[in-house]
Amino acid sequence: VSESGRFRVDDVDVVVWATGFDTSSYVSGVDVRVAGRAKSLHETWRDEGHPSAFAGITVAGFPNFGMLLGPNTVTGHQSAIVYEEAQMEH
Repeated sequence: VSESGRFRVDDVDVVVWATGFDTSSYVSGVDVRVAGRAKSLHETWRDEGHPSAFAGITVAGFPNFGMLLGPNTVTGHQSAIVYEEAQMEH
């Protein structure tokens, strides 16, 4: 935390956000942005017309950002653990 009380991501090695169980929107409680880019993750997905991520983990243009059980992963007919294990292996 800086002197102004703001959290500085560059001062830590890993940040884990437990954003709850809002199943209608991925990472809905977090404003994900890359320094120097005008668009946030949500704005990028809105402009693309849908959320997308490689293997449900990483998003093009957002380095050092990863998630578990992202877009197009859990289908509802198989255990989410199968997806989580594969994502963690990646």
